[in-house]
Amino acid sequence: MICKGAIPIPGAKNARQARENAGALGWRLTDEEVAALDAAAGAVDGVGPAPAP
Repeated sequence: MICKGAIPIPGAKNARQARENAGALGWRLTDEEVAALDAAAGAVDGVGPAPAP
């Protein structure tokens, strides 16, 4: 979602969850990976890839 301009706001009920959430930062999908995920999602729901932001 971050690669498409949406920023998730995770909740953390304890320190372990906060560390896990922080670990989700610091990496990014390539444009090709995002396109592949869009294509796969379109094949599942029959709608096709989502429009670019």
